[in-house]
Amino acid sequence: MKVVIVTHYPEDPNAPKGGVEAVSVNLARSLAAFRDLEIHVVTAEARRSTETREGWNGVTIHRLPAPKGSVLLNVLGPWRRLIASYILKLAPD
Repeated sequence: MKVVIVTHYPEDPNAPKGGVEAVSVNLARSLAAFRDLEIHVVTAEARRSTETREGWNGVTIHRLPAPKGSVLLNVLGPWRRLIASYILKLAPD
């Protein structure tokens, strides 16, 4: 089963900064332990200019460039549609 998690995820999963990142790393790592799950994490980073994918402990991390401006307005506007289409492209179960 393919699972997609959209969250804040640290650049270095071994050194999360803050509670959300720590929970995200622990959740992804714990879910990846189940052999029948394929875990994908989608995260956005303000300093990133291109999309990248990387693997970490059985988890595929999709790093997307974050849009400029207010996080709240971006979540309610075009960024929401962009994330939704990206998730559909990944085709989670």
